[in-house]
Amino acid sequence: MPKLKLTQALIDDPNTAPDVYRDTVIPGLILRRFDSGKATYSVDFKDHRNKRQTKKIADARIVPLAEVRDRAKELLASIAVGQNPFDEQRQKATIRRFQDFVASDYLPYIKARKRSYTTDESHLRNHIYPVIGRHYLDDINHREINRLVETCRRKSLAPATINRVLDITKAIFNRALHWDEPGVVTNPVKKIKNLPVNNERERYLDHAEIRTLIHVLQHEAPRPIADIILFLLFTGTRRTEALTCRWSDIDVQSRTYTIRQSKSGKVRRVPLSDNAIQVLKNVKRLEGTDYVFANPKTLQPFQHIQNQWNRIRSLAGLEDCRLHDLRHTFASELAKRHSLYFVQTCLGHTSPMTTKRYAHLSPESQNQAVNDTYDGIHLTVEPQRVTP
Repeated sequence: MPKLKLTQALIDDPNTAPDVYRDTVIPGLILRRFDSGKATYSVDFKDHRNKRQTKKIADARIVPLAEVRDRAKELLASIAVGQNPFDEQRQKATIRRFQDFVASDYLPYIKARKRSYTTDESHLRNHIYPVIGRHYLDDINHREINRLVETCRRKSLAPATINRVLDITKAIFNRALHWDEPGVVTNPVKKIKNLPVNNERERYLDHAEIRTLIHVLQHEAPRPIADIILFLLFTGTRRTEALTCRWSDIDVQSRTYTIRQSKSGKVRRVPLSDNAIQVLKNVKRLEGTDYVFANPKTLQPFQHIQNQWNRIRSLAGLEDCRLHDLRHTFASELAKRHSLYFVQTCLGHTSPMTTKRYAHLSPESQNQAVNDTYDGIHLTVEPQRVTP
């Protein structure tokens, strides 16, 4: 391996013999000349383990010698103080794209741990991947997350949906940090604030509307669907909790419905009123299934009842009433007579702030409540006094 002062003329000369040449100006800089005429620059050094390494840094036919010397000097100086820029390059090569990390590591992880797995997957596919899916993890910063939010806004997504997108993205980066995923040193969603959401929708049925709905359900709706809706109305359970209700979870004697897998992941018990018990007594029990409201054709829970509900609410003149408003109505009726804690327990909420959304009192009940404050004390109207 000849040692000499490399020159640009030597490098450009096609007659220079194929060999490995060491530069005497920058010790550690090497010119490698091949039979094909190709020539490359490399640096030769010992790493932190005292192991000798040779790394290519440039094509000699493209980069001038003066620039290569400057670059080699910087690299060798970094190595001399304990840094190895080539290790950083190798680490860079292991950094994955966002959607590759999610598909291979994150989704399999949450599939067995999160009940809303399919919802998260849908948000990723429809809203997140199109914006940052192809980005490498180390290229996703606050600006990219803000761009994700703005893209969702242009699609007219509801604030609650955009917040869900942010929550999913934040959870992914938190998991990447926990797993020491290459390229992730901070969570770019951490300082992004969720959008304000007003979910306090003032819609619950009054007693006249409830009677009309019950009449339609009893006389103009198909039996299995009517039973489900009545059960929702008289228990305040969530749609999925009603659809997957099993006879083995009903205890008529203690008047309870035990939900094995609630939204919070905990077992909870729903008290059953006389009306709820009557609904269950009217249900035709099918052989071969433990589901209370089973589809007669499949003996499995109904998957979709929205179309039937649309027809029923139209017949009842309740076009603006959602199925979830039946839970709202149940909670509001409870709130007229019981404490917020009792309502929270019946609905299975983990936070009283969530329950507060359902604790809407009608103006009539508010008036009655203030009238009852001084029950038995009545102020009589006295004749107007004339001031002398």
